[in-house]
Amino acid sequence: STNNQATLKQLYENGYLSTTPENHENDALDVNIRGLDGKRRILSIIADKILYDIIKEKLP
Repeated sequence: STNNQATLKQLYENGYLSTTPENHENDALDVNIRGLDGKRRILSIIADKILYDIIKEKLP
């Protein structure tokens, strides 16, 4: 959706996402019970690895 794209863009522009997610994507796929279509679960696992305070500090 447009909201998801905007959120991902903002996270990327603020340095929270990269094109090489340091194995977080592989970790998420390994534990993702939904399979490859479980994009929301993958993002939530990756987001759990980022400290909330750091995100809050960087976002406007």
